[in-house]
Amino acid sequence: MSVENIDLLYKAIKEHHEERKLEEYQLDESKLNPTLRAYQVDAVKWMLHRETAERPETRICQGNVIEYPLGGILADEMGLGKTVEVLACILSNRCPEDIDNTINILPQPVLGKRKTINNNFTVGKKKRCKVQKQEDNKNQKKSGFMSEKYTALRMWYETILSGQTNYSTPEEVSLQCFCTTTPESETIECLECGTEQHTVCVGVTADFENYICPKCWSKKEPIKSRATFIVSPSSICYQWITEIKKHVGDPDFKVCVYEGIKGRNYIQPVDLADNDIVLTTYQVLCKELDYSLEENTQRKLRHAKRYHAPVTPLTCISWWRLCLDEAQMVEGSTSKTAMMVRCLNAKYRWAITGTPIQKSLQDLFGLVQFLRIQPYDNLSNWNSLVEEEHEFHGFICPVMWRNSKKDVFHMLQIPPQTTVMHMIHFSPVEGYFYQSMHNECSQAFSAKLSKFPDRNTPIKALDRQLVNRTLLPMLKLRQACIHPQVISGKYGKFKHTMTMEELMNEMVTKAKLDVDTALRSLVSSLNGLAAIYQIEQDFGGAVTIYRRVLSTAEEYKHVSKVDTLQMIHTLHNLSDLLEEHGAGTHESLRQQKNELEETYLKKSEQCLINTRMTVTKMTASIESQCDGRTLGFTDWWEKVINWADSDELLTKINTHLDDGILSGKSCLSNKLKNMPAVHREVAIWLANADTARVDCIAALKALNEVPKEYLSGMALSCHLGQKAPNKKNTKLCQICEVDKMLKKYESCIFSVKKQKANYLGDEEELKSAGMTNKNILELQNVQIFETKKEGNWKPTQHERVLHVLQGYTKLKKGPTPWIEDSIKHLAILEAVRKEFKWLRAEWRHLSNSVSARDELAMAKLRLRLPTPEELKENKSLKKKSDSIYVIHAHEVPIENANLKMTSIMSEAKLKRNCGILLYLKNLQNNVSNAVDVCPVCQDHIQEKWSVLQCGHWLCFECIPTMLKMSHNRHVECPVCRLKSEKAEIAFVAGRNKTHPEGEVKIEGSYSSKVRSVIIELMNLIEADPTVKVLIFSSWDKVLDVIGEALQENSISFRRLGTSAKLKNSLTQFKTGPVSALLLLLSSGSKGLNIIEATHVFLVEPILNPADELQAVGRVHRIGQTKPTFIHRFIIHNTIEERMLSSVDSNTWADGNVTLNELFGLFHLRDEHTNETNTIDAQNE
Repeated sequence: MSVENIDLLYKAIKEHHEERKLEEYQLDESKLNPTLRAYQVDAVKWMLHRETAERPETRICQGNVIEYPLGGILADEMGLGKTVEVLACILSNRCPEDIDNTINILPQPVLGKRKTINNNFTVGKKKRCKVQKQEDNKNQKKSGFMSEKYTALRMWYETILSGQTNYSTPEEVSLQCFCTTTPESETIECLECGTEQHTVCVGVTADFENYICPKCWSKKEPIKSRATFIVSPSSICYQWITEIKKHVGDPDFKVCVYEGIKGRNYIQPVDLADNDIVLTTYQVLCKELDYSLEENTQRKLRHAKRYHAPVTPLTCISWWRLCLDEAQMVEGSTSKTAMMVRCLNAKYRWAITGTPIQKSLQDLFGLVQFLRIQPYDNLSNWNSLVEEEHEFHGFICPVMWRNSKKDVFHMLQIPPQTTVMHMIHFSPVEGYFYQSMHNECSQAFSAKLSKFPDRNTPIKALDRQLVNRTLLPMLKLRQACIHPQVISGKYGKFKHTMTMEELMNEMVTKAKLDVDTALRSLVSSLNGLAAIYQIEQDFGGAVTIYRRVLSTAEEYKHVSKVDTLQMIHTLHNLSDLLEEHGAGTHESLRQQKNELEETYLKKSEQCLINTRMTVTKMTASIESQCDGRTLGFTDWWEKVINWADSDELLTKINTHLDDGILSGKSCLSNKLKNMPAVHREVAIWLANADTARVDCIAALKALNEVPKEYLSGMALSCHLGQKAPNKKNTKLCQICEVDKMLKKYESCIFSVKKQKANYLGDEEELKSAGMTNKNILELQNVQIFETKKEGNWKPTQHERVLHVLQGYTKLKKGPTPWIEDSIKHLAILEAVRKEFKWLRAEWRHLSNSVSARDELAMAKLRLRLPTPEELKENKSLKKKSDSIYVIHAHEVPIENANLKMTSIMSEAKLKRNCGILLYLKNLQNNVSNAVDVCPVCQDHIQEKWSVLQCGHWLCFECIPTMLKMSHNRHVECPVCRLKSEKAEIAFVAGRNKTHPEGEVKIEGSYSSKVRSVIIELMNLIEADPTVKVLIFSSWDKVLDVIGEALQENSISFRRLGTSAKLKNSLTQFKTGPVSALLLLLSSGSKGLNIIEATHVFLVEPILNPADELQAVGRVHRIGQTKPTFIHRFIIHNTIEERMLSSVDSNTWADGNVTLNELFGLFHLRDEHTNETNTIDAQNE
């Protein structure tokens, strides 16, 4: 349905009600404090008509006779006072006092304290009462058997078990309570079934008369109540209390806040029914569904249950009136909340919402289901009705009331609202970052769209999860406009908000890595090409290629260094080639190669020496603390075991072990049946750990004395070989033997769950990366000497037993020498664990030192043809693949072409990456000071200039001329001749000292958008210190960054939380010296009345117009006496600017946006006729 059709629907509703004047209905305003406006009076009269009509209204629609239920949809636009209208209806049509309940039970006083609102109002939150033999734990957090998780699991257990058999015994168990506590607590007997429950669990005293248990309540007819049951979002639940206190003048008006079944907070239905208004939230209602299951659906157990599942009291009451505030939150028909709402009984049912239609008419289906309007509470019937506009108007008009602000604005006397647009420009570093993200996201989005057969498919016709996955690149690009750290998966290593300087450093580091990668690829392809030339007997060409590698290394040494092993390969093979086919030996090449080899080996040797020195010091320190003793140290722990109360200590040990066990690891407590078992386990563990430690230290010391050349040869026949060793038949080398000993020692002193690591990943992922089955098979034959560990390097369970013994000794005030020995002993064990990490590091550096010699040997190998002996052996393809440097003659031309193509592409990529690195370094070193003269016209560059991909710059006057002269997509740099794509040319504006934002200085380095938000807020505070601003965003991370910026600049703010924190934040913002309130769009924009604020900041464009209206409606509503302002913060020439113009179009408002139109948001607007993207920014 289009916007025009929605407007026609609202117009039809208005005309329908204007034709039917309801003057005969009189309002009771005696207990209502405010004076209603004329349109509010009309709305209340219509509500009274819907509730008190002599006969139900009927209508024939599509041949169906519809009998409308009592109630309807109150859909006045946000800010028109729907709350007051509902209160006026409640006071004007109250339940008769002679209500006839189905059972004769007098209401009993609710236990515990009530939250006092004022002398006239009380909030009936149930508290735990104090009874004999039962401590008052009301301030303790619900845990153990009284936790909600335990309750849900126990209900599931009983349900599953009940389905196993129909057999029952005559055995009767009188105690059937919510909990599993001992029956010593005071109990009360049910009048109906005779079972007993703890009084503290069911919220009554022992002298409570005519007590009925929750199970029996659920079997009775619901009791009638005079209460209006109101369900609202948690963010506005307490606002309802404030509004009732403000607008209702009845001193006997009773209000209760129902917070659900939590532990022992059960409220008797008679207590809950004895109120005028009962308030709850959608979150509570969702949880109550778990407690609304009917008992008769379960079959009998073999034995009577001692555990009795609680039943929600909400379904045991027939409410006078049921109201859903912000009813659009239950528009779905399958959500838990919608299911629970349909379980509630009420005479009148009202849906209250300011935005009944957010996306399409399907939003109304959940409301029609709630109202129970048959037959259109069936989806198929509903869909057929929606297709017929005239019939649909006739169906919905009688049960829906709608006033818009424009219709009644003359009655509101609300000051005007102004929209302020803040067009923000990126800084150079942000501009480059956004350009990179734009290229990445647009390619990803295009790839996702390629999977759809028709790009003109409306997104509303697609599955919601599919839409979310498809729009993920757009989401990332939107987040990139605000702050780089907001993007999911980007820069997660920063625990604080990343500054722009840190962003620059990260981008420079990445650009440097890209240069290194491109240089490595180029050198690799050139070395391979030289080897191909030698196979082809073109020795002169091979020498030329090798010398080209040396010249490339020299050319790029200011930005990157050629990999040492690659350089050794080039020098070794070039010197050999010159000796065999050139002008004799070249000692300079061999000397340079030898120096590189020596440096390479010294580097690994030095790491080994440093680690060995640390290990020696730590080992000496431990030996000094042990004073020649083993890790058993003293017998303090034996004395504690013999001295302690065996049962008490054993319980403490087993409980401690069970609480901290790692998943997948057996628990030691299974072996500890008595204290002798504890003594045996600890003694054996200490002996094994001491032996393993001594063996490992001795083995490592001996390994260091073996010549590295010998170890390298042994390792080559073991784990460094082309094939993985056969564990059954092959003897392990000394390095692997020591590794095995270390792993055994590690299992003694650490509680680490080990698994075989799968470093190869999924076979399908390897295939998608272009790997053949042969390559995958080769990878699977590679042995990886590493173990995957889950969890931290925690102490073993045996050591934790020692901690329990120490704690027990301190608790029972054992002998001081025992405590002192325990402290020393546990400190030694802690030092031993630290020592092991260095022992493992020593082994790793020793293994690396040995591997370095093998790596040097491998680095000198080059591509070659198979020898005659190898050809005679006629090896299979699989065996041939073991020698990856051997190729057959027929493969030479193909390999030659591939290597040439790779070298060309790598060189181009290297030049491009070097240009990017140079550009970023110029920005990092304040490029505005580095730019001097234009290389074309030789004029001094002033405030603006252009930057090419190679990093060179041109003045703003020369670049348009060069672009016009170029007849393709590229522009050639006049300095280095590197071609740059037109779309990749960036335009930079230097610091503008006259910029108005320059007058305000803020602390911290933040993104341009965050800076703009803070600066605008500071300007508003400077103009009016009492100003109050609402700041909305769609993402929590954005509010995190803004909150940190506000705190750093000493701006007082609050963030909308949940439950009690929410109430406190709102109160402090409204009444205290707080300037800003941060709200999440999904929750903070619904229903809140915050007329104390006059400014609304929308940090990013909002895709859903209904959400934006909700956010704006928080300040522009009845009671507002000051002009209000909406501030939009948009980044220039980004997806945000495209969204802003697109969302305003009818296509977006109609909900008929197609995939192709979404892709259009990625197209940046041309700043010049030269088709380039522009980054116009202020240097900070």
